[in-house]
Amino acid sequence: MTTRSNNQTLTNSILSMAVASVLMAPGTLIAAPDQTPVQTDSRVLLKLQASISEVEYAQILKRNMGRELSRLDGIGLRVVAVPTGFEAAVAKAFSADARVAFAEPDRRVAPSQLTPNDLYYGYQWHLAKIGVPTAWDYSLGGGVIVAVIDSGVQSTHPDLAGHLIAGWNVVSNDANTEDQFGHGTKVAGIIGAASNNAIGLTGMGWDLDLMPLRVTNSADGSANSSDIATALIWAADHGARVANISYDVNMSGTVTAAAEYFRSFGGVVVVPAGNDGTYNGYGDNAQLITVSATDSTDAVPSWSSYGTVVDLAAPGASMITTAMGAKYASVTGTSFASPVVAGVAALMVAANPALTADAIEQILEDTALDLGAAGWDQSYGYGRVDAAAAVQMAMAWTAPAADTQAPSVAISSPAASAQVSGTASVTITASDNVGVTAVKLYAGSTLIGTATAAPYAISLNTTAYANGALQLTARAYDAAGNEALSSAVAVTVSNAPADTIAPTATITAPTANKTVSGTVTVKSIAADNVAVATMTLYVDNVQLCTGISTALNCSWNTTSVARGTHVIKLTATDRSGNAKTTSVSVRR
Repeated sequence: MTTRSNNQTLTNSILSMAVASVLMAPGTLIAAPDQTPVQTDSRVLLKLQASISEVEYAQILKRNMGRELSRLDGIGLRVVAVPTGFEAAVAKAFSADARVAFAEPDRRVAPSQLTPNDLYYGYQWHLAKIGVPTAWDYSLGGGVIVAVIDSGVQSTHPDLAGHLIAGWNVVSNDANTEDQFGHGTKVAGIIGAASNNAIGLTGMGWDLDLMPLRVTNSADGSANSSDIATALIWAADHGARVANISYDVNMSGTVTAAAEYFRSFGGVVVVPAGNDGTYNGYGDNAQLITVSATDSTDAVPSWSSYGTVVDLAAPGASMITTAMGAKYASVTGTSFASPVVAGVAALMVAANPALTADAIEQILEDTALDLGAAGWDQSYGYGRVDAAAAVQMAMAWTAPAADTQAPSVAISSPAASAQVSGTASVTITASDNVGVTAVKLYAGSTLIGTATAAPYAISLNTTAYANGALQLTARAYDAAGNEALSSAVAVTVSNAPADTIAPTATITAPTANKTVSGTVTVKSIAADNVAVATMTLYVDNVQLCTGISTALNCSWNTTSVARGTHVIKLTATDRSGNAKTTSVSVRR
């Protein structure tokens, strides 16, 4: 989502054309009702600050009862196993650690699909409503790959087979992308059903390629956030410029991070607002284009969710699309508004492949038909998508002039001459005329860590350096490769020297070679330069008693041992683990 601003009013009038589609009789398909997100047992998704070492990461896992299962290397995410039932609590504990960028339970989400109560035959009303026939005069989507991240796609459907390219099943880690639930096949038809082939229906793009990414093997179509993120990374790495995720994923930092990765390749990720008909509570998500639904009168239905997260609106009620079994069905839900916008984005990219991700989103918002309250609002976002206007503006877009201005960067904390010890947090301020992409912290010439999002804070382990002066500098980078070096900040490392002195330990009674009988009180004392942690008395290497003070007295029943020589031993340990052992021999 781009920064909230007043939309540009589209001044030129857009010619809309009606389209009559000759349809095969739709077959009835009853879809599962919407489901609210369900917790996936025993997994937490975790992202560390860039400066954290593997040793510190292992300590964090151990402290929070975690065990790593896998990693999403593209975004630096860790999938961690935790005790069942404690996912939320452990995620909260992880998040409280300053060395963790974010942590969240691996939620299971359900498709944002509604079960329609009737079917529409004959016409795809949404195409003419948003000016798609006019857009086709300029673009048919050729050369653009759209990732359908969903339950798979039926590969033998006569209206889809010709547009499908190789995809991946990220759950099974194989090439089986066949739809086992039905949701993905419906979404794919909205985007790219074959056109001008005398059967079925028309997709948004006649010539685009559909890349099926299957993210679920579940009978109910639900999918894990980690699998959806994996699919996004796979799609980006395999050339997709547009991705549609018809699942409720706005709450997931994991999916958001993967969407940021996808956008770094020049693509956009489109998702639905949801079908609860309530304020969804999510904040503005800069990495996702979130779509609410409209009906044939351009009204937002009561079931379409709304809120700060909404960017655009698009047709999503009583729409004809492809269905399992080589059939067609009427569908309703924001799951089907989202692929309408994804299809428009694909037409735009085909018309002008040089478009950046930000340009695609900005044009979609600037050309949307402003409905509801003037300007952006919580129901329509910036307005109902206008395919004709968006494609025409996309054709006219040119890249901005090259960025040659370097960022500004400074270390704001700690201050010069400050004393630092233990693990110190170094805060860096950085700004740029376009945007800062990364900030790096150096101690002398050694790279300490990298931060990619403000506030830029990097942990410095001062115990790795000798006490005394340490010079810190920072470098900031922008997307154009411009970089800047901060002024040096000299701090003083002041860590207490390591304690290597063992305690003193003395057995005061009985004295050496003394003859004992009956019940004897064994007395001992200890002292340390810092503090005594524990004292333990033994008789013949069998523990007699233990304590945490600097004096330890124990009763010994000598009648329980044989006559002869016996050894009383004392071990005193300090808080640094230094230990001292002393002993005396007595007779019974």
